[in-house]
Amino acid sequence: MASVNSLCCVHCRAVFLIAGINAFDCQECGVTYPIMGGVPIMFENVTALPGKKPTPAVAKQILAAFSLPADAIAVERVRRLFVQTACYGGMLIETEAAQFLDRVRNTGWDLGDCNALETQPPAADPLDLGAARPNWLMNYIPRRMTAGETRLANVRFENAGTAPMRHAGTNPYTLAVRWHDAAGTLVELEDCRTPLPIDLPPGRSLTLPVRLRVPDSPGSYTLTLLMVEEDVRWLDDDLLTVSVQVSTRMAPPTPAGWWIRDDGVQGYDADHDRGLDLLRSWVKAFAPPCPRILEIGGNAIPMIEQLEGDLYNIDVDLLGLQICSLRQQQARRKMTIVCADAANLPFPVEFFDVIVVFASLHHFPDPATVLAGLRVRLKPGGFFAIMCEPVGHIWPGAVLPEYLRELNRGANEQSFTPEEYVHIFGRAELETLEAIVDKDSLKARLKPRSAA
Repeated sequence: MASVNSLCCVHCRAVFLIAGINAFDCQECGVTYPIMGGVPIMFENVTALPGKKPTPAVAKQILAAFSLPADAIAVERVRRLFVQTACYGGMLIETEAAQFLDRVRNTGWDLGDCNALETQPPAADPLDLGAARPNWLMNYIPRRMTAGETRLANVRFENAGTAPMRHAGTNPYTLAVRWHDAAGTLVELEDCRTPLPIDLPPGRSLTLPVRLRVPDSPGSYTLTLLMVEEDVRWLDDDLLTVSVQVSTRMAPPTPAGWWIRDDGVQGYDADHDRGLDLLRSWVKAFAPPCPRILEIGGNAIPMIEQLEGDLYNIDVDLLGLQICSLRQQQARRKMTIVCADAANLPFPVEFFDVIVVFASLHHFPDPATVLAGLRVRLKPGGFFAIMCEPVGHIWPGAVLPEYLRELNRGANEQSFTPEEYVHIFGRAELETLEAIVDKDSLKARLKPRSAA
């Protein structure tokens, strides 16, 4: 469990927290942070909810999935974790927090109908006769492009209307592209439309790789994106416009200083092992002795548990963190484990020597904003290790089943090109010190741009 001295109130930022058996209390503003299964839940609004104990057989499977002993005491401890759970954060956080058992099932364990907390994205109402409309949240469209090229670029939008955006059926929604030259004349190009991979109910957001066919002639252009309800209407009142400079000069295929390796290892575990080896070398070379290291999204098996130092693991998945606590106790390792939002960490500024993110950055709707908030938690001379992040775009019309399954569960899935990662790091005021792409997996060491 985290010590009182290391935790701040996420509401008023006070450091005067009083530790009780079942909660931390802020002396300044009075907010109470419950402790469940040894894990403090550092969200402002936490609602405790009753749960249901799994059968002993299911508890044994959960223990076996994490190589923990399944004696009677351990089985009962796991079962008690389900007696009480909590609701906190918004829909996206709740969706991420509810996926632990599904991920255990995906490794081959049959947990039956056991669930810690049922959270589903809002379902589309087939009888809703309202209107869908996009609210453009951010875009990664390059401001310089090469004449005649065809490329993909990410845009993120929310369905701000009152009806779902259908991805299939009689009148699906697609994303259309228009180009106007400097004189305002519409450029005649092939009609490129990008489909949606899933139905998007009101209030749901999505990052979509949009297909762009760039004009053949160099010059200044205005690129316009707009939604189309096929055979019904063009949503001309909700446009996204971007100024683009088109030239004949080919952009470099990868950012300067980035290393593309074609010998990328196969498989999730092997790629994480390579990332861990690289992280070890960075910590040894660039961190002080016994560094204070934070992992964002470490869940039940944080990668940093194999490092030496003052270790912290945060995630929004309470059950995963509770299992992590059991694992650390079994291995007699010391680690601070906290359920918290990376966008509102309960730690002081300039607190960590290293902040590690393993295959979690792309789950945040706005990675740049999260990184910018984390940046102030780094000590002078500290660095980020962004590890095993997916690289490249997934065409919405040909989404892999497992990726589609995550989207339908409400998870925030997205992937970026090296060029888009450079944009993300730049917005967060971070400088890339090293960047390696193992086929489709990014590993990067970053520092605050203002650092010496």
